[in-house]
Amino acid sequence: MRQLLAMKNTSQKTKQYIAILWIIFLFISLSACQYKGTQKELGIPKYVFLFIGDGMGLSQIHAAEIMQGALNGEEIDIQKLSFSSFPGTGFMTTFSSNSYITDSAAAGTAMASGHKTINGRINIDRTNKFEYKTIAEMAKEKGIKIGIISNVPLNHATPACFYARVSHRHQYYEIAQQMVESGFDFFGGGGIQYPSGRRGLQADILKLAEQKGYRVIRTKNDFLLLGEENRNEKIIALNEKLTLKKAMPYCIDTRDDDLSLADYVNKSIELIDNDKGFFMMVEGGKIDWAAHDHDAATMIKEVREFDKAVLRAVQFYNEHPEETLIVVTADHETGGMTLGSDFTGYSLSLEILNEQAISLEQFNQEYMRVYDDEIDKREQRTDDFMPLLQEKFGLKRILEKEEKELRNSYEDSKDLLFGLTVVEILNRKAGISWTTGAHTAVPLPVFSCGKDYEYFVGYYDNTDLFEKLTQVMSLSQSP
Repeated sequence: MRQLLAMKNTSQKTKQYIAILWIIFLFISLSACQYKGTQKELGIPKYVFLFIGDGMGLSQIHAAEIMQGALNGEEIDIQKLSFSSFPGTGFMTTFSSNSYITDSAAAGTAMASGHKTINGRINIDRTNKFEYKTIAEMAKEKGIKIGIISNVPLNHATPACFYARVSHRHQYYEIAQQMVESGFDFFGGGGIQYPSGRRGLQADILKLAEQKGYRVIRTKNDFLLLGEENRNEKIIALNEKLTLKKAMPYCIDTRDDDLSLADYVNKSIELIDNDKGFFMMVEGGKIDWAAHDHDAATMIKEVREFDKAVLRAVQFYNEHPEETLIVVTADHETGGMTLGSDFTGYSLSLEILNEQAISLEQFNQEYMRVYDDEIDKREQRTDDFMPLLQEKFGLKRILEKEEKELRNSYEDSKDLLFGLTVVEILNRKAGISWTTGAHTAVPLPVFSCGKDYEYFVGYYDNTDLFEKLTQVMSLSQSP
């Protein structure tokens, strides 16, 4: 009987103990909820940077890390980029509403407006009936200043997704018109593609911009002279040096004193910093362009150049740690790039690529057309090319099979196959493989640091990136 009473008392004490534990658990949980609420009440990020490395998947990022590590010594090592060292890491899917493989227009729309659409379309639904408001427009309505920066044309798909609505991304003139009408505070980097329309018959966009109150900057000197006295002006700052496609040159083709993507981030910070804060979207668009060409050396250097732009934002964050959020991601992966190949087996030699001194694009424009014009291809020998290939690509030794590839491709040089063959040979020697000349469907990394960076940890869709940004910025999501 005593044993039964003892068991009964023990049972009651156990129940009481469990009840106490539950009360403690509930108290901690409520306290945690209250703590989160308090943190939210302390304020929203005043300064928000969104960096988009166009075409930049994990392989592109890790190749840049490996390259730097390989150049630092003989030991196997990597050197992390500024953003791959961020405390927050997530992943997001990228499919569009009509394909598992997205393009930049549909991906940009998802990130900028939180909606899926078909490839090629910008901020309009797949039925071509409903238009979407972007996070940049929502921030602007709240009095936040807006900066849009890209090293490709400012009316290309990714930057356009933050201010335009068109049925197809190739409506460059219509996009540029909406850029001027946006009233955003700073546009910088690349030029304007088809500024007077495809036939050159429409009003010049930059003149229209000036009529709308924009100050258009066309030279490096004028760019450098911009300062605090220009903070109340709306600025469109075009790079003085632009390619035929109205993009900034690849960094591999520039001089040390040429303006870089980081320079535009720095100047934008200087011009749009204000009491209400800013939202800045920065695109490293030429990572994608180099990956489409399978130009690995140029692509890796573009990732590292993009990282320098991110580092400028990190420096700003260090000055404003309680007020700044930085998010770095991509819109899609380009090229199906893989670090490893049958040719090299369990070996990577990315340091080979560091010898390349010119982009494939520049090589084709500067050298191949000259050879086509001046040399009879029937008499051209591969040996005649070797000094040039050694100087520009570091290609010192080639196999007999590779020599045959070069000779055969030169016969079709009107299609610029010779340069493509050169970079493919370099890729094989370095251990890099490519599966496509287009995009892939692989999920993308999202790196974050600063205020509320935890929101961006996890595995989610690219439309959720918009939801997370609008949540932390306390922006209305009404259309």
